[in-house]
Amino acid sequence: MAVSIENSVWDCVIQITKVAQEKGSDPLLWALQLPSNLSSNGILLPSPELAEVLVSYICWDNNVPILWKFLEKALVLKILPPLMVLALLSDRVIPCWRSQPAAYRLFMELLKRHAFSLKSQTNAPHYLKVMKSIDAVLHLSQNFGLQASDPGILMVEFIYSIVWLLLDASLDDEGLLELTREEVRMGNKTSRNGNRWPTHWVRFIQRLRLLGANSSALRNSKTLTSEDLLQLTSENHLVLTQESKTSSLQKFHAVMGLGSLVSSAGLCHGASRSAFWLPLDLALEDAMDGYQVNATSAIEIITGLTKTLQAINSTTWHDTFLGLWIAALRLVQRVRICYVLT
Repeated sequence: MAVSIENSVWDCVIQITKVAQEKGSDPLLWALQLPSNLSSNGILLPSPELAEVLVSYICWDNNVPILWKFLEKALVLKILPPLMVLALLSDRVIPCWRSQPAAYRLFMELLKRHAFSLKSQTNAPHYLKVMKSIDAVLHLSQNFGLQASDPGILMVEFIYSIVWLLLDASLDDEGLLELTREEVRMGNKTSRNGNRWPTHWVRFIQRLRLLGANSSALRNSKTLTSEDLLQLTSENHLVLTQESKTSSLQKFHAVMGLGSLVSSAGLCHGASRSAFWLPLDLALEDAMDGYQVNATSAIEIITGLTKTLQAINSTTWHDTFLGLWIAALRLVQRVRICYVLT
């Protein structure tokens, strides 16, 4: 009975949308009709189910400008959860970027508007429900081999999945995607069960290096060069200065360049994979930075981050503690370096 009622609700939404589409109605007026209809039928907002209904309606039988305006207005009015919309669109639009270039451009615009406001979205109502819905759509737990109950883990996997899809689209645009086919076949033989995160990470880095070494677009770019991209996948050494604290990229290279302590972090996963624990370095440094004030306490942030990294890296709690301990030692060493430099 409940399923039947919910189906009738979505049928009503589609009917309202069709009428508004045919009349060329103002997107705001269309969006204002939805909350009362949904709430009277027990649908909580923002609604992941409504997001799936609308995205499915647009892709691809109704891929017209006014429908995208409706979608955008529903996001602005918080009728739809932005992360769910991005997940649904990434699954449908990115693989079709050649045949649906206008939709791809609109998706990228929505991504730019909503993907960088994660903090507000993680504090939004029904965050756990939204992340579980995203997991069901993108099969994150299955693809990464992690049974994630923590929405933070799902968030990391979600962001990583979108970046991977965009990277593949860039490789395809450059005619380089075929070079990854054999690598995929080989990778599938080594990671059928258990945590597949390390295997995914290695393949991701290989793709970045392939793009960086062969991209004609990067060779002609004035904002990002091939060398810049390749440097992101290397362990080149930089010295941390006071001025570099505000740059995440400089932080990344500085931590990687701290020599013996970085090698010591390999107790958990090997020296070449110590970068898995870098978010702890950044969280600890931000906690010590008097210029930043977070609504969430530093202890809560570091505790949640530690749990997430422990699950993603598939380590024991003993090894996770070692990773946290080494991150703290690196923080002490950076403070000493900064003191000497000043």
